[in-house]
Amino acid sequence: MIFRKIFSPIFFIILGLSLNSCDNKTFGLEEYERAKEKGEAFFDEEKYDSAFYYYNKAQFHCKEVASDSIIYPLLMMSEIQMIYCDFSGSETTLTEALPYVTGKTLEKYRTFIYNSLGLDYLEQKNFEEALKYYNKSFAITTNELSKCIIKNNIAYNYLEQEKYDIAREILDSIRNNNALVYGSKQYAKVIDNLGFAYFKEGNTNKAYHYLVESLQIRDSLGESHEKIASLMHLARFYQDSLTELTVDYAEKAYQAASNVKSPDDQIEALGILISNTTGTQSKEYFQKFMTTKDSIDLVRQMDKNQFAKIKYDYSLISKDAEIQKTQKIIYLLLVFIVLLSSLYIFFHIKRKNKIKLQLENQKTAYETETRISRKLHDELANDVFQTLSFVQTQDLDKNRASLVNDLDEIYKKTRNISRENNDIVTGKDFEADLVAMISDFQDKEVRIIIKKEEVNLDQISPEKQIAVYRVLRELLVNMKKYSQASLVVLNFSSDKELKVNYSDNGIGFEKKNVKGGIQSAENRIHSVNGTITFDTMPGKGLKVSIVIPKN
Repeated sequence: MIFRKIFSPIFFIILGLSLNSCDNKTFGLEEYERAKEKGEAFFDEEKYDSAFYYYNKAQFHCKEVASDSIIYPLLMMSEIQMIYCDFSGSETTLTEALPYVTGKTLEKYRTFIYNSLGLDYLEQKNFEEALKYYNKSFAITTNELSKCIIKNNIAYNYLEQEKYDIAREILDSIRNNNALVYGSKQYAKVIDNLGFAYFKEGNTNKAYHYLVESLQIRDSLGESHEKIASLMHLARFYQDSLTELTVDYAEKAYQAASNVKSPDDQIEALGILISNTTGTQSKEYFQKFMTTKDSIDLVRQMDKNQFAKIKYDYSLISKDAEIQKTQKIIYLLLVFIVLLSSLYIFFHIKRKNKIKLQLENQKTAYETETRISRKLHDELANDVFQTLSFVQTQDLDKNRASLVNDLDEIYKKTRNISRENNDIVTGKDFEADLVAMISDFQDKEVRIIIKKEEVNLDQISPEKQIAVYRVLRELLVNMKKYSQASLVVLNFSSDKELKVNYSDNGIGFEKKNVKGGIQSAENRIHSVNGTITFDTMPGKGLKVSIVIPKN
């Protein structure tokens, strides 16, 4: 290909060694390493389209790793685009790499990028931009051999502009540089271009000397690809004097280009052969020229389109990934906000309930104190006063039985008050305490019958025990105060549910008159997921049915 005359593998070797440190880092992203390794394998096998795909995939994953790791795959993609003479695409790829070259440790890569950009602009015949980037590359490199290579590229830029004197001066100034080892590939490249410059200036003796010396060195090195440039220059050297030698060197150049599969060099060699042959031979060369040119134009356009499509497709993937990443962040943010709000609501309600419970406890304590005070005043105080008066005014020996009876009544009332305000016993002793409480309401005027059908009240949960206890006590208190009942029946049964049926033969009541008491009982039973129903009418007693699930 045409760029054979200015591009040196030394840059690629330096680049590979320099980037090796980046290559050996642990980025923690298997996709990047896997894609890069596949790109390397395909590049070594000269399957450049597949290599390009995987290098592009690697640079896509670099955005998730370290920014400097993106340089290597981008430069490899640029190199592949150069191989396919997609110089504008190579220029774009190299430009993408430049922003990632930051800091002193990465500055060395800039030399390579600037030199490659110079090559891209040169092949697009933008000589001014090419020179600008060659000079940029030269200004920052510290390696003497690299400086010679860049100078050679600058000289070739002038050769392409037919400024042969400037090119010759530059090449002559580096020919004896110690960094250019005599007999090396780089030395052969410099003297080949120098010989061609002398040829164009008309100095055939020096031109012949350097052109032949360059060919001999390249033959000794076995550089088939590099040798094409020497053969092509010698073909042009003899073009105006010995046509037979021109055709001979051009045919050798064409054969060498065919061997290394370099269609650009084939076309250049065929162009020389067409100009220096006649008749049937010239027509044959022209047919090969057109076939090769049409084929390479088609293939390169397809390659350019393919490379552009690969980059475009991955840009879409990258955008989709960014959108998904943004959406994920938004979703996580929403979840966080909902969680935070839920926690705030939870603790707010908890605090509110705590305050409410404290207020309720204070209210309950106050009501309990008030009720005890009222009971002491209404029930006990009067009995105690009458008993004291009885002791002071009556003959105790004759009325001992009456006194004992009065004291017993005071004791019972005191015990009831105490029981009403004590903590309720739960657990295995609950049933005995419940029966004792119920029995306290039985006297000579009220008979209470308790029926149990295979039920163990000690096994239900403490919350349900407390609910049953309080509701039954409220029913019995109301019975004692208001119903005028003489018979109460309590029936306990159990299947999947605990059932408690209360009935008395009292005077009953209108529900609307005791709405608060009914509501209190319902609240207690509903708090343990149970149900309670009241069946009563004035003059027909009271029936209450309580159903509480065991579990």
